[in-house]
Amino acid sequence: MLATDPAAAAATVLATLPDPETTARCCNPGCAELCTWDSGRNGPPPRFHHKSCRMAYARKRRVLIELRDAYQRVIDEARPTYDQAAQLKRRVQAVQMQLDRYPLID
Repeated sequence: MLATDPAAAAATVLATLPDPETTARCCNPGCAELCTWDSGRNGPPPRFHHKSCRMAYARKRRVLIELRDAYQRVIDEARPTYDQAAQLKRRVQAVQMQLDRYPLID
């Protein structure tokens, strides 16, 4: 149980809990580099190890969304046969599976 004095409670937490990790893998699924956060600086930890990785991530995500939407438009507007619609739906699902690896990151 934490002490009723906030300063004592903070001191107890800082003394007993381990320091969190300050490195993590880059959020770009195609990158194996590590991002390092200097916890002594202001600002959030980095999500990407380099600007080019962030841009590649955004580009890949945009392409996947456009592809998924294109398949879905054909299903909705082109009146495909049953077999064609089934193939198109599988493609939508496959693209969505890839897109799940690229969530929207602020």
